[in-house]
Amino acid sequence: DKVCAISGKEYGRDPKNDISIRVVTDHTRSAMFMIADGVLPSNEGRGYVLRRIIRRACRHGKLLGIKRPFLAETVVTAIGESCGAYPELSEKQDFILKVISVEEEKFDATIDAGLSILGDMLSKSEGGVLSGDDAFKLYDTFGFPVDLTREIAGERGFEIDGDRFAELMQGQRDRARAARGNVGGWDGQGANVHRAIDETWGQVLCYGGEICDTRYSKCCGGRTELFSTCWEDRDFPYLQPVDDTPEGGGAPFCDTRDPEILRQVLNDYDRESPDFFAWQVRYSRAELSELVRSRTGIDFGEIRDLNPLERGASGRIKSLEITGTKERRILGKELAIRRALSPSHLKSSNFEARWEGDTLVLDGRGWGHGVGLCQIGAAVMAHEGYTCRQILQHYYPGTEIERR
Repeated sequence: DKVCAISGKEYGRDPKNDISIRVVTDHTRSAMFMIADGVLPSNEGRGYVLRRIIRRACRHGKLLGIKRPFLAETVVTAIGESCGAYPELSEKQDFILKVISVEEEKFDATIDAGLSILGDMLSKSEGGVLSGDDAFKLYDTFGFPVDLTREIAGERGFEIDGDRFAELMQGQRDRARAARGNVGGWDGQGANVHRAIDETWGQVLCYGGEICDTRYSKCCGGRTELFSTCWEDRDFPYLQPVDDTPEGGGAPFCDTRDPEILRQVLNDYDRESPDFFAWQVRYSRAELSELVRSRTGIDFGEIRDLNPLERGASGRIKSLEITGTKERRILGKELAIRRALSPSHLKSSNFEARWEGDTLVLDGRGWGHGVGLCQIGAAVMAHEGYTCRQILQHYYPGTEIERR
């Protein structure tokens, strides 16, 4: 809705505009989460991914006719929609907006300069073909996306010498890989990151022709969860409970302590918590009563019992009854329960509660909401030789990869 309001375009009236609206919306959310996670735009590793995401959103904004910086406005809307489940977004909003705005301003300058240079190149081209050398110069020297070059050239009746451009691009990749060595945001994975981006750029995960909501969490705990357990009372056909095990059974993919695998998906500070698959938390009755009072704003008095009323498919609690000497209330959904039972956030709401005298013991599994892709499970699958498509089909059944 926000992108439509800014652009003045109505969703559903023009297929090309619909694609651009979806791209801007999806890329805005992706960039927002990456920046909140500490990633900054750069030419290496995760920063390279982020830069390409932001620039693609900018480009599709221009295709919608938006002639001014606008991504900060879409980010504010996205944060408002997501901060209930991810409160850290509100805490980091100013920083996220600054990073997005600076990168957008840089790319606006690139686009404006590139359009002028491309116009000169086309005016000097013959035979209705823009040379691959010129297209590569725009891309390599001025950061002008080749797909935008191709589109603008096509509008003026020109084609690009794609074979020559591909030849020059491959030469650049070969030189970069030889020189890059051990760089990037993931210990020695810089070359792999660049190759993955090159091979998948423009691909999106779709179900029934619509871009998917690709939720993910760190560790599902052995089975993924339904969307409705954690958010609105609706579900998606591709976000269904999935046993995180090989076909035919076996140990869950995400039950690993392999440091080489974990460093691919977890930050340094996250790797300090080795108990993500199965964990335990203990509170004295006094500690629990004060914690819940401070986190919910409700004075339950001395808490006497925690009673799960409804669980999702993974075992995550959707509705929890808390009984105290002063109050008895029902909390839900999943995130509200995790907030109430931890000074920050409990790893997940998939736990069994038991009392040892006046001490509450929570025996839990998983880290995060558990909906969609399990990051640690996916990393283990890749390590075991599963392809990208196989991993996506495992966590998002029935989906297809489309190029847009």
